[in-house]
Amino acid sequence: MAKLLRFLTLAFLGMVLPSLLLADDTTPQLFVAKIKNKVSIVRGGKKYKAVVPATLEETDRVVTGASSQAYLQFENGSVVEVGPNSDVKVGELDTQGSDFKAKFRLAFGKLKAKVQKLTTSSSSFEIEAGGVVAGVRGTVFGVDYDKAKNVVNAQTFEGSIFTLVGGKEEIVQKGLSLVVGKTGLPVQSPLTQEAISDFKDFNGVSGLLEKKKQEMMNQMKQKAGDQVREKVGHDKEDLIKKVVDPSKLGF
Repeated sequence: MAKLLRFLTLAFLGMVLPSLLLADDTTPQLFVAKIKNKVSIVRGGKKYKAVVPATLEETDRVVTGASSQAYLQFENGSVVEVGPNSDVKVGELDTQGSDFKAKFRLAFGKLKAKVQKLTTSSSSFEIEAGGVVAGVRGTVFGVDYDKAKNVVNAQTFEGSIFTLVGGKEEIVQKGLSLVVGKTGLPVQSPLTQEAISDFKDFNGVSGLLEKKKQEMMNQMKQKAGDQVREKVGHDKEDLIKKVVDPSKLGF
């Protein structure tokens, strides 16, 4: 019996310790930092009500209603605003190494992004919408996609962005927007006053979220740790029952 207990103890530690280490090291790459009205997260084909804070993963979709907004935040402080009547998918998410790589696919609606300066040449942040790709290395910009009219509008508020339209790259400098309509030809023009005002509001919210970032990340890590500890407790109880009655182990 002593040998059995020793075997079970070692087996239990082998099962539990990796989970505990994972919980301690878990840092969300991207999470829901703020929502307004009805916002849903679609994961694995199932729709869930968005909560703050909640971790997002690759292939997750964020869907907003007519009067809804969602703010997503990265570990490095970069912020994405999902506007009303929008559907966006997290296409790529790899931000915890030396490179920062993130890509969003906008099915329709509006996105704004405040991207912290990317430090390596292989880092990237891109938004794809309607066949147009907009990417940055550190700036404030937005992409609107009217799917019904097949019109994509990429706007730069700070810095500059590059766009790929039909395989051709074009730079959109600060204060300009690039519109691609049914003709497929990109046309640049100055930002409207309404767009500038919207970007200023977005910058204000982004600044407030940056101040609360660590607090929300700590909440998620605490929640993840609690879930692991709860699972460990259940596993431990189950193992003790089997030790008390070794026949349940199948020996």
